[in-house]
Amino acid sequence: MHPGVQYPLERIVPSGGARLCGFEIPAGTIVGMNAAVVHRNQDVFGADANEFRPERWLDEDEERVKTMDRHLLTVSVLCARIS
Repeated sequence: MHPGVQYPLERIVPSGGARLCGFEIPAGTIVGMNAAVVHRNQDVFGADANEFRPERWLDEDEERVKTMDRHLLTVSVLCARIS
């Protein structure tokens, strides 16, 4: 249900800054989020987001799965296709 190590997924605010939750964040500021908290977002993962239910990835409609994929923060890997 949560990672063994709690770590912030840090990012640097790009040039031009950002507006997050009604707050202006200046460019260059380091911001972070905790995956264990993000993955409990019921708007994304459903009303049962606090339950271990891996089948949610199989029995939901395709658009919902795409939304969950975009918000899944457990692994961040950059991949490149070699032609």
